[in-house]
Amino acid sequence: MQLNRNRLYLFFILSAVAGYIWLLINSGTRFSPSSAESGICFIKTVFGIPCPSCGSTRSLIHLFQGEIADAIRWNPLGIVLFPVMTIFPLWILFDWISKRSSFYHFYRRVELFIRQKYVATILVILLIANWVWNFYKGY
Repeated sequence: MQLNRNRLYLFFILSAVAGYIWLLINSGTRFSPSSAESGICFIKTVFGIPCPSCGSTRSLIHLFQGEIADAIRWNPLGIVLFPVMTIFPLWILFDWISKRSSFYHFYRRVELFIRQKYVATILVILLIANWVWNFYKGY
């Protein structure tokens, strides 16, 4: 099912807002970025193993503090999430104000690119490698 422009924009904005709320909740109350606590991860809690995104919250906290190497150590997916939480909402806001659809067209091009079998295969391999990295780190 293809999302129309407004639904896609709403999805990204609400996701970014939820992400910022999650970061605010976790930036000092539950754990510090250097803490080894697991935070809240359903897979880690139920199965006792890390999921591919375990450490993403701490990774983002480190990125917002300008600590890139620490962010990559916690979870390289933070590097992907960072522009989603910073650039994309601003881009969408620009589109809404200017009544344009540049982000929507960008999203559609990226979606078509990712749907190519070789690209999807590479991305799945990278995600599995990231998961292995989480096991290697020992959490």
